[in-house]
Amino acid sequence: MSKKVLVIGSINMDVAISTERRPRVGETVRGFGFMTNPGGSGANQATTVAKMGKEAWMLGCVGNDAYGKELLSVLTGNGVKIDHIEKVDGVSTGVSVIITDTKGGKSIVIDGGANKYVSVELIKRSEDLIAQSDIVLLELEIPFDTVRFAAQLAKKHGKTVILNPKPPEKLDDTFLKNIDIIVPNDLSCGPICDMEITSIEDYKKASEYLYSKGVKHVIVNLGEKGALYYNGAEHKNILAPQVDPVDTTAAGDAFIGALTSMLSAGKSVEDAVEFANIVRAITVTLRGAQKSIPSLAQVKDFCDKKGIRKEYIN
Repeated sequence: MSKKVLVIGSINMDVAISTERRPRVGETVRGFGFMTNPGGSGANQATTVAKMGKEAWMLGCVGNDAYGKELLSVLTGNGVKIDHIEKVDGVSTGVSVIITDTKGGKSIVIDGGANKYVSVELIKRSEDLIAQSDIVLLELEIPFDTVRFAAQLAKKHGKTVILNPKPPEKLDDTFLKNIDIIVPNDLSCGPICDMEITSIEDYKKASEYLYSKGVKHVIVNLGEKGALYYNGAEHKNILAPQVDPVDTTAAGDAFIGALTSMLSAGKSVEDAVEFANIVRAITVTLRGAQKSIPSLAQVKDFCDKKGIRKEYIN
């Protein structure tokens, strides 16, 4: 039986458009393929866990508006438990404006909106939910004081705490000691350690630094290059399947959600990372955020077509 996963984080509506290349400052370019997509790092991660067939609960805030209602409906449709998501009157639901170029690169601007109301007080009111969960998955698109308190409370109750440090900022020692697994990407690894990253050796040094602060497992998501995993004893480069990217939106969130889903099923960290690489690879071949996250059946089908082992997937 899989463990209960609680995701505490952002819930956004993504407003997306594609273009041949992203505009320079002051420049106007022609775009195409405008769409709105349910997103937000927290919601994307919870959706991934649920799509992998595991129990996912979401704790966060939306506005009492049309976007908020749509996002809650989509989360429910994907199997995420939304009982502890609060509606905030007089505030817009969070919005992300995403510009994607034809090579799969993207730029994102976020207006947190109701996500700013994911407060310490909300976490206090939700202590029973945290106590009843097994894994608590956090990210930084909500107020940092809230994330800090949630991590501390989760550790008080003996829960496994996983952090997606995005958007990145320098993380202090007191906070890091409450994190069991941290999953930075290639861009956030340097800022959270206050280090300049220019090589794979720098990623290894950053991983060792984070481990020295009490983090038990450091997993650097390197995108199409796979992931670098450090467990305190050795560094392991776990390669990703190669695909032709279309849109990298939600790719990192899908990676972390897939990783968490496997850990909730009792799999090893290495198997979880391998699985996360696969889910990320599928995600970047489709447009959108939650829409691009595959189901478990789609993951198994991808593995069959690519000749990838899948005996550990359930």
